[in-house]
Amino acid sequence: MPSLAALVKVAGGVFSLRVALAAESPRQACEAGSGTCSSNAKVLAGSDHILLQQEIKEHVRKARGAVKSSKPHVTTDCAQQLQDFAPQGGAACVVVRDNAVLLVKVPYGSHPGWDLPGGKGDKGHEAACETAERETCEETRHQVRAVAKLSSNVFACEILKENVCTQVVDEGFLPQGWFAASDIHTLDFRGWTWGDKQGMIKRELASNFDPSVSAGVDECGCKRGVEGWSSTRNRCHHHSVTDANEASRCAQR
Repeated sequence: MPSLAALVKVAGGVFSLRVALAAESPRQACEAGSGTCSSNAKVLAGSDHILLQQEIKEHVRKARGAVKSSKPHVTTDCAQQLQDFAPQGGAACVVVRDNAVLLVKVPYGSHPGWDLPGGKGDKGHEAACETAERETCEETRHQVRAVAKLSSNVFACEILKENVCTQVVDEGFLPQGWFAASDIHTLDFRGWTWGDKQGMIKRELASNFDPSVSAGVDECGCKRGVEGWSSTRNRCHHHSVTDANEASRCAQR
């Protein structure tokens, strides 16, 4: 699919060509001051110009729609809810559930390591919170909703649905894990991303702490907020989360 810039360039070329051809008409010669004009001719010349501008705007509108529709629709109305419509170069989510934070392990870059799910913005076509939601789904498979703004480009997010994103985008899905507050200082975090992410993670874990969850176990017998069921290992594992299907199978045992 052609990029927005390419489509606008083509539209602009069509506009220039049509204006150049029209300039040979008496009406355009009149507008240029080289002919004899009637008042009706001036009105018609102005109308042609307005129509051409409208055509270009329509080309741009369709081009923007084509770019946006090429990506899976996994974002919510977060921009409206948070009244924050400004785009950012990139954005990320702090996802806390059952007293644990969801992190992804980024293997590339000069400082690889554990990081918040997030990534680059869609060239101004989406608000920062939408970038955070989309990138989180593309990296973890989970659809999320941004519910609060923690910094200019980091949002507190909650999981809406698991395993929604199935199509690999860019670098693909990343290794992920759920970590309790006691784990944060033991992790090797990726460098130079998202500001004071460890501080934001600790504050979100503290503000969302649920003592009844911390002490309990899930349907598979895994400690909530500490570990989850791993179908590949057939046991509870520190870097896994028990999803709905696994919980259902465990409950039927």
